[in-house]
Formats: sequence, C-alpha cells, structure tokens
Amino acid sequence: MLKDSFKIFLIALCYLSFFLVPPSRAENFILNSSFEDTLENKNPVASKDADGIKYWMRWLHQNNERSDIAAHTGKYSFKNWESGGIYQNFAAPIEKGKTYRISCYMYTPTSDRLKGGSYEIIKLEWLDTNGVVMGPDTVQSPHFDSNMPADTWHLISVQGSAPEKAVNGRAVLEFIPSQGGSGAIFCDDVEVEVLGGEGGQLTVSKEEIKKEEVVKEEVVNEKEDETIDWQW
Repeated sequence: MLKDSFKIFLIALCYLSFFLVPPSRAENFILNSSFEDTLENKNPVASKDADGIKYWMRWLHQNNERSDIAAHTGKYSFKNWESGGIYQNFAAPIEKGKTYRISCYMYTPTSDRLKGGSYEIIKLEWLDTNGVVMGPDTVQSPHFDSNMPADTWHLISVQGSAPEKAVNGRAVLEFIPSQGGSGAIFCDDVEVEVLGGEGGQLTVSKEEIKKEEVVKEEVVNEKEDETIDWQW
C-alpha cells in the first residue's frame, strides 16, 4: 500500500513539474551580448581598440567604450556619448521571409543625462554575398532620446524580414549626435531572434508599453526596467 502511494506521488510530481517548467526562450544569435568578454591576447595599439570587445566591431573608438559604470546584467555594458557605435554580424542561417528582431536595453543616468537632440538607435542591416549592406532593406528602431526617463533601463527593439539575397544580418548600435547635445547612453543585453512567418521588410515593433516596478537601489543594474515594443 505504501509502495503504491509512493508511485502515485512520483507520477503526480513528474506531471506537475512538466507544467512548471518555463517555456524555452528563442535562440539568441548574438555572441557576448552583454559585453562581458574581451579579446584574448589583444593588442590595442595594432587593433586601435583599447577595449577589444569580443565578437563586436566598433567605430570612432574615442566616442565609446566598454563600461562598468552601469549594467543591466553582468558587470559591463557599452557606453556611447558621441558619433560612432558598435555592430556584430549574425547568421541563423538567414532564411528568406523569416522575421528577425533585434532588442537591446538602453539607459541614461541622471549624472550624465542625455540632453538636446542626440539619440541612440538600433539598426537591422542585411549583407549580400559580397558583404555589402543592402541599404534599401535596412530598418531602424525608434530613437532612445532625451525624452526617456533617466535611471531606467528601457528595452528598445526593431524587426524586419530577411530579403531574398541576404546572407548575413547585422545588429548595429549607433549614437546620432546633435549640435549642443550632451550626455551618455549605455547599451546592454543585445538579442537577435527569429520570429518566423512572412512580414513586411520595413516593420518596426510598437505593440505595447510595459513598466516593471522594482525597488530602486544604489546598484544600477537593479533599477526599474521599462519595455517599449513598437509597431508601425
């Protein structure tokens, strides 16, 4: 009797655990998405990259850096304060007609708040067999600008369908300055996922706005997150 009861208990436990397991997240095609890893045996003089962020390519290095001042997860993030940015190519492999979404958390602190008309964007670019960007198929996210509340991590995203001749995709984080603008933007936890289905090549997500109320503490990466999902 006791043995039968124990068997029933085990079956019930297995059945319950099946429904308690959270659904698996879509695969992220971005490597070193939170900027934690640097290049091994890096040579900053030769590469002209003092940070050597693994898997990423930067331009106008004097205007951005890998930073431990603020982070959404982990210890580091990518900081931009003038023209320039960072990008990474990805291959899923690229499937024609499939919808790909790039998302990234962005943040501006009160101590170095974004001001003026400067802003940060995410760009989804497509590359052909020659590695050339297919300009007409590029899509970009809404602006992370000075209207965004400070001391809050905001999830910004952009999505678009892969064109027929695309071989690779490219996730780009770019700072667009304005005359008289100032302040810094921190980016973290970049993700590229395949949504599937047929979609317009020039769609950007705008479906919902969510805010997660959390206790604000001194540690920056424990501050409130605000999710912005656009569709236009």
